[in-house]
Amino acid sequence: MIKINVNYSDNFLARYEEHVVTERLLPSFNDMIEQIPEEQQEHFLELFSDEFIRELVLCRANELHLKIIAIYDHLHELSERYCLEYYLKDLELTSVEATMRITRGDEKEQIRLIHRRVVADLEVLSNDRQSKLLPSVIDSMQDTTIASEVKKQLKLINSMKTGT
Repeated sequence: MIKINVNYSDNFLARYEEHVVTERLLPSFNDMIEQIPEEQQEHFLELFSDEFIRELVLCRANELHLKIIAIYDHLHELSERYCLEYYLKDLELTSVEATMRITRGDEKEQIRLIHRRVVADLEVLSNDRQSKLLPSVIDSMQDTTIASEVKKQLKLINSMKTGT
């Protein structure tokens, strides 16, 4: 078995940072930012300072998750596109609710109440985070009143939320 020393010298890290981050990544990132409409540039630059980018590239693996969370919390459009389960993390819907029995009248009424609550929560998320996906999901959910269809929709939303 080959063993690799993952403790890099300070000299190597300084050269790596200079070559990769300072000479290549930061200029490339700044060029990319210039391609974004001016009204959106500031939103990206609030998070992606030179220091944040430097930390993102050089952070330890156990710190990377926190950087990703910071990005997703600041740029909801990225979490909606690339990590829907994180985007929907604040939605209150359990797998028990999404898969409940609906054979009796009171169960059907209960699932309709859950459905209305979920639609209202999705509307809040959609408005707060300026969602691209949720308006069409909400539209299709609002037209549904049949308990079995409501259950299918709740199962789909729960699947999106859990990433399964």
